[in-house]
Amino acid sequence: MTADEPAYIQFSSGSTTNPKGVEITQRSLLANISVVLRVAMKLRAEDRSFNWLPFHHNMGLIGFFLASVYGQRSVDCLSAENFVQNPLVWLELMSANKTAITFSPVFGYQMAMKKYAESENKPVLDLSSLRVAGIGGDMISVSMLNSFSACFANSGFRYQAFLPSYGLTETTLAVSASEVDSQPFTDELADDPAQKEMVSCGKPLPGFEVKIIDAQTGQRLPEHQVGQIWVKGPSVITRYIDSQHQIITDDSGFIYTGDLGYLYQQQLFISGREKEVIIIRGRNIWAQDIEWWVLQALPHIGGNNVAAIGVAHGQEEGLTVLVHLSDKQQDISSLSAMIKQEINRATGINAQVVFIIDKLPLTASGKLARTQAKARYLSQSLQVIGHSEEHQ
Repeated sequence: MTADEPAYIQFSSGSTTNPKGVEITQRSLLANISVVLRVAMKLRAEDRSFNWLPFHHNMGLIGFFLASVYGQRSVDCLSAENFVQNPLVWLELMSANKTAITFSPVFGYQMAMKKYAESENKPVLDLSSLRVAGIGGDMISVSMLNSFSACFANSGFRYQAFLPSYGLTETTLAVSASEVDSQPFTDELADDPAQKEMVSCGKPLPGFEVKIIDAQTGQRLPEHQVGQIWVKGPSVITRYIDSQHQIITDDSGFIYTGDLGYLYQQQLFISGREKEVIIIRGRNIWAQDIEWWVLQALPHIGGNNVAAIGVAHGQEEGLTVLVHLSDKQQDISSLSAMIKQEINRATGINAQVVFIIDKLPLTASGKLARTQAKARYLSQSLQVIGHSEEHQ
């Protein structure tokens, strides 16, 4: 077997399109595992890891299972099903096993924090051994990092343990990562109406290059300018297994990720997925920003229960916000008014708010599948229990 032969087929999460099969070669796999362990995590001989992500998820398969074999380190595993049933088991087992390294998408930390807050008999935890709390897979907010740190400060959790990172299936696993044992780097875009702090996903890992491209001109953008994220590196894939899908590359070997973001002080910041940008009267509105504003005003709704989508209204695209409510007894009129007021305050846009009983669709890796949510809404396959007036 040669280094350029395929090791396995990995499917993308399918957050904006149907999952695509990606051919991961032996060379790409070993190159990415090596740089993740050596540089991103700074693996130590005594490190013990903990993973609850399924093995069809690239972080579960590569970041924990294969990396543990490669690095000859112990890893404890919890099934994703057991995690969802009780996210506190994750924290309890890490406390008992003196875990040094773990990773979770944003929603995992949110679920654990919510379960802990709701528990009448809170477990006694010791998270002081946790030196790498990897986080990624979706937009990372400063408020979430602060809330989790405050919630578990008495349990020994350190804010510096958070390790924001960025990666995608098409690069095998990781592209960039923050520095171990350092404060997550934050920034604020001058033209952000909400003046929201952005969390850096770190600097590109050794061997990787990142550039930001203007979608209209194809030219490279300077720092602090949002554009398309293109990456190049030793573990970037060369093809999909389905000939209908083509890797978008340029003459220099960079591939288009489908994500939007910017660079500042060599740090990579993610704004969102290009296919999820909502264009309102010529303005680009990020779906994640709308959802963030809603959850800031109404945190009890919880992550992955709010989806912002663009829906045609006449000849213009309007903003519709889908909100999953598990409790039908809530005052929909009051909630609707609060959500609309918060969005209007932040953007000047009058949104339509739709309340649904159905849970919003998620990808196999647990990320919000906004494209699927929009398709289900337009096909009227979501059970609506109330909504605000139409867009104005």
